[in-house]
Amino acid sequence: EENFNGYGWEEAPKQETILFQNATVWTNEKEGKLENTDVLVKNGKIAAVGKNLSTAGARVIDGTGKHVTAGIIDEHSHIAAASINEGGQSVTSEVRIADNLNPDDINIYRQLSGGVTSSHILHGSANTIGGQTQLIKLRWGANAEELKFQGWPGFIKFALGENVKRSSTNVNNRFPDSRMGVGEVLRDAFTRAKDYEAEW
Repeated sequence: EENFNGYGWEEAPKQETILFQNATVWTNEKEGKLENTDVLVKNGKIAAVGKNLSTAGARVIDGTGKHVTAGIIDEHSHIAAASINEGGQSVTSEVRIADNLNPDDINIYRQLSGGVTSSHILHGSANTIGGQTQLIKLRWGANAEELKFQGWPGFIKFALGENVKRSSTNVNNRFPDSRMGVGEVLRDAFTRAKDYEAEW
């Protein structure tokens, strides 16, 4: 009996060596689009691209008439997070998406089916400075720690304009209530950060 939902496996499938043959390959590099080309995938990564690659030990997929590209990177995503807004204050740079990852979110599975392999998980736009973001590799079946990219420099989410001031109306009329106020929140936060750095 076949099971077509994301929770159909009791354990992660073993990675195979796969050879896509005779496909149209979009390199996203200077080589451009390559016709009638093979792509060899080993251990979940592209190992070789070329013509007439060896099929030894590989599961072969006929790519005739099909298109192959490297994994898509979603630069702005809110999947795999139980909540994304810490709306109590306008500046919450101390909060981290990394503490809030949900590896069981079915949207990871759905994104993978569409070719997305990595996502930058951001806070929402309820506050001017929302907090520290997290880059993840979409590994369905992994735990939260295994999703996280290791060694990345880290980023922080800022929001401007209507989202920030509109959100404030739901939290006791929290400052800022205008675009002018949003600008002032940023100036104040950067000034305090420079003063803090100077003390060290």
